[in-house]
Amino acid sequence: MRETILILEDSQARLAALKQAITSLGPDFCVRVWSDAPRMIAEMDSYLPESRLISLDWHLRPVSAAEPGTGYDVMRHLSKRKPVAPVILHSSAILESTIMRDELRGAGWQAEQVILMENQQVATSWLPKAKELLSKAGL
Repeated sequence: MRETILILEDSQARLAALKQAITSLGPDFCVRVWSDAPRMIAEMDSYLPESRLISLDWHLRPVSAAEPGTGYDVMRHLSKRKPVAPVILHSSAILESTIMRDELRGAGWQAEQVILMENQQVATSWLPKAKELLSKAGL
């Protein structure tokens, strides 16, 4: 079975930093990325069995006329499912990501938040948290 990391992120610069960080986790990870919540919600269930880590941003900017939703929308979708992987809430929106973390934990998910104000914090905040969570999962 593949080991997959699911990511909700609309910033190309932050996504590049996340993908770079994931390369240091090892060669076995496949990355699935969505830039809008409705599409992630529609497609993610088929990837959940192979997911080893899920990383969600809160705020998404519209790239077209379509409303991108928020990470909260995806969190609500996940909270109705059986926990399958730890979740990192990576955002500069502290209050919103705290709410998401607490709701996921209430639904039985292992959820942590990292505050990312700048893309370089992916290597100093997100990556150590990802390593910790994957290690706890035996990966």
